[in-house]
Amino acid sequence: MTEEDIRGVQEGVVILATCVVQTLEETNPGVQEKFLSRLEEAQFYLREQHPMPIEKSTEMLLWTRELLTGFTWGKGQGKPFLSK
Repeated sequence: MTEEDIRGVQEGVVILATCVVQTLEETNPGVQEKFLSRLEEAQFYLREQHPMPIEKSTEMLLWTRELLTGFTWGKGQGKPFLSK
């Protein structure tokens, strides 16, 4: 698998997770906040306790947070993914 293939799979998974959380949030307010909290826990786990290289994993978690919240450290607050 090439780096381009891996990048495509990462983007697909991140967009899928984002869409699922956004859809659940529509019918069950608070799901997104809980999900973001879990993402933070997962990032901590990967950084502090995971023995394998984790760059790709943490990158995906960060992208998912960025799509859900619209916030990036480089650009600041923007619109969440597919927001109306």
